[in-house]
Amino acid sequence: MKNFSEKTVLITGGTQGLGAELTRRLDAAGAEVIVLGCRREFFEALGGGVSERQEFRAVDLGDYEQVADFASSIKGRKIDILLNNAGVFSTNETEARDFGEREKVLRTNLLGAINITEAVLPNLLLSEDASQILFINSIAGRLGFGGETGGWSTYNASKWGLRGYMMDLKQREELKRIKIGAIYPGGFESNIYENAGTEDSAEETHGQSWMMATETVADAAMFMLGQPRDANLEELVLTKFFG
Repeated sequence: MKNFSEKTVLITGGTQGLGAELTRRLDAAGAEVIVLGCRREFFEALGGGVSERQEFRAVDLGDYEQVADFASSIKGRKIDILLNNAGVFSTNETEARDFGEREKVLRTNLLGAINITEAVLPNLLLSEDASQILFINSIAGRLGFGGETGGWSTYNASKWGLRGYMMDLKQREELKRIKIGAIYPGGFESNIYENAGTEDSAEETHGQSWMMATETVADAAMFMLGQPRDANLEELVLTKFFG
């Protein structure tokens, strides 16, 4: 495992699912981790996976003023890695029951990622070495998804928009010292479906044959973060192997 003992990592959505697994791994690798989330109790539930090097900040990424306040509180503090992991899921069906779900998905998956990235770019540029931004996107951000009849319109739009934003960042001359990349995992074990309020049962949203293990996706993310100084793995598509 790469040593992250001299790295400061900012991770969004770092208290549940994949984010919690990445927080644990970065902690084990010696990193100082700033975890952004909405609910402190989820952070505290990480228990032994969190050391004194970790700190939690309650920030609604879709709220520009909250993000700006957070950025102001860490002004002048270097960040070596930004992990844009926070995300929510929805379907056309869930949005038909509550139109507000559309705004929630776009605010979290797209606007939230843009808000926090733009806010901490000055911190990333303070890193003595090449800093890094890794977007935890989705296979929906590369291929679009939703089955033969569609059904994930807003979710797809948020993830395609996230890739478009990332591609723009890579063209900015002032950010050439920052490694910028994304991982596009297919379906994996998480609580994203039940959090979305789908009508699927618990059995249908967990332990399915088409799901990868959370640890599998975490392995891929850590691999991307562990590349040598002179290499940047820009995009990684990760799907379930059924062979």
